Formats: sequence, C-alpha cells, structure tokens
Amino acid sequence: MSGILEHKCPACGASVVFDAKKQKVSCPYCGTEFEVDEFADKSEEFKNDAVTYGEDGGKSLNDDTSRSGAGSMFDNGSRDEGAFGDYTDESDGDKYIDKEFDLYTCNSCAAELLCDENTVATKCPYCDSEIVFTGRVSNQLKPDFIIPFKIDKKAAKKALVEHYKNKILLPKVFKDENHIDEIKGIYVPYWIYDYGVQGSAVFDAEIVSYYSDSEYDYIKTDFYDVVTEGRCVFDSIPADGSSKLDDTLMESIEPFNYDDKVDFQSIYLSGFLSDKYDVSSDEVESTVKFRAENSLLDELRNSVVGYDSVSPKYHNIEVTDKNLKYAMMPVWILNTTWNKNKYIFAMNGQTGKFVGDLPIDKKKLSIISIISFIIFFIIGALIFLR
Repeated sequence: MSGILEHKCPACGASVVFDAKKQKVSCPYCGTEFEVDEFADKSEEFKNDAVTYGEDGGKSLNDDTSRSGAGSMFDNGSRDEGAFGDYTDESDGDKYIDKEFDLYTCNSCAAELLCDENTVATKCPYCDSEIVFTGRVSNQLKPDFIIPFKIDKKAAKKALVEHYKNKILLPKVFKDENHIDEIKGIYVPYWIYDYGVQGSAVFDAEIVSYYSDSEYDYIKTDFYDVVTEGRCVFDSIPADGSSKLDDTLMESIEPFNYDDKVDFQSIYLSGFLSDKYDVSSDEVESTVKFRAENSLLDELRNSVVGYDSVSPKYHNIEVTDKNLKYAMMPVWILNTTWNKNKYIFAMNGQTGKFVGDLPIDKKKLSIISIISFIIFFIIGALIFLR
C-alpha cells in the first residue's frame, strides 16, 4: 500500500531535495550536501528510524519506538482510505477501485493532501515538505531506471527568454508582458522499447534521359521495380505514459541521452513532481511499432540510389525482437499567459532542448507577405522579359 516518504536531512531534520545543477542531495535549510550514493547509504543506516504502515493501516514501529523527526532519514505519513472508495493491496502494485483521488496526511505538519491516484511525488503546499508516495513506485510500478534532472529551475527560466530571441514574427511586447504562471519540474513516466525489425520493400524507380536531333527534343523515361530488404535494431524508443501531457510536445523534446540513466532511487524525485503511468504499454506499442517500421522503410528507401525518382510501392516489415522497460524522464513544463491566452512550453530537463508555440504578430506577417510577393513578382517579371 502507499505510504508517504519524506527524505530528511540527518543534520537538521528538514526535507532534502535533489539539486539538478550540483547533482547532489541538498538540504535547502542548513546547506548540508550529500552524494546520491552516500545519502542512500545513510538511508540504510537510519532505516530503523522510519515509521511504516501495515496492511491494516496502523503504524508499526521498529523496536516499538517512534523516532521520526530530526534524526530520521524518512517519515512515512498516513492515508485515509475510507473517504474516497475501496482500496486493495495486490502483488503487482497498488490498485484503486472506483476512485479518482486519495487523501493523505503530511507527517511534517499534519495537513491533508488530496492527490490523484497517479501522483508519485509532490510537495506539501503548507509546509513545503517534499513527498514521495512509496507504494506507487514499488514492485512492478518501480521504474527500471531514471534519468536525473541536469538543468535547474533558473536555467529553465533563462531558456524561455532565449526561446524568444530571433523570432521576427513575435510581437514586441510579448517578452515584457508575457507572465509566467507556473514552472514545474516533472519526472514523466515513459515506456522504453528496444525493437528489432526486418523486411523488404518494392519501389517504383525512374531514370529520365534527354536527347535531340535536328528536328525534335526527346525525353526517355525508363521504369524499374526495385526490390530491397534489410534489418534494423532500434535501442530505446521512448513513448510517454502520461495522458496529462501532449504527445507531440513530449516527442518534440526528444532525444534523451541514455548514457546518463541510473538505477531508480526515490531521492531523485525529491524536489520535483512525478506521476506514475496512466497510459499502459499496450496503448502506446502501436505508435512505437509504427516509428520502428517507418524508420526501417526510410533506410530501405535511402539504399535505392542511381535513379532520378523513387517512390514506395509496397512493403512487408515484421518485428523480430522486442524489449520493454519503464523509466522516468526529466521535463520542465512552463505555463505562461499573454493577452488572455495560455502558452505551454516544454524543456528536456537533461539536454535543454526547448519547444513551444509562440504568438504571431499579424501586422508583421502581412508586411512580410506583401514584401515577399513583390520580390517574387519582380524576379518572375525579369525572367519572363528575358
């Protein structure tokens, strides 16, 4: 079942966070810093200080002693199960029946937190404690790996300003008047596929030749059926497992560098938001398969050379190998408002790739369109009069 896990500073008892810039566990109150592995080791040392909750919902304390507080590396909060529907604890992770929200009690300030069933990490709005819901990253729900944030909130704000630069159609006042409503660092759940595909394709190809005699100019076109086959192995094709985020936006911030992946530890979630998947691997597999098959088809097309034109006729591609992993990827989401319109931007929290639609100054667009038309008209007239 789900408990609340708050990673605590062993020096002062405050909640610690993962510092993306320093790549360390940091206490924002006393300034103490730890390497991630060092903090994990200390977590093992202080496990006996953790308050856990049994299947009946009641506390069970190691050695019958409650020692949560300044000396504890974790605090586990409680959960009110009766208020929002039935709950069942199953071997493959937490399952919620006829329920949209759960009610938790923050162990630091006793505030009640209303969270949807997919929330994995959040922050208490009353005391700012960083909270991880442990049952939602256990057993089969635990990610196979995580790519930690490399870019902090300050850099995300700066990237938004850089995104405005050299946009000639952007309204002049947008940069000054655009109001940032919210910046969220989110670990997005992803399904990661390794795919092996093989197949063959037939292409219509043409070779066009020109010649002439004393009377006529001739064009000769030779037509060919070109058959080619091949095999490709694709490592780490990502598909986001969250219905809350726009798929096009998430695809636009790819790729991620999988050299930075590490084994999942809940401390990486501290200081950020996170949801577990609510889109199953079965639901996204068709999209992943489509990407793999079309990538192979592109490679087969690129292997057909020496022709003036090539177009696909038909193909037969099948999957030969498949491997699936569950991972969490770092994403910054920036919500802004300008002129009563909402704008959403996304940044890859590892590589810094930034995407998002910007407003267009219609007057500038009209002027540029008119100027472009005049230029092309003059060029066309000069060519015609020659």
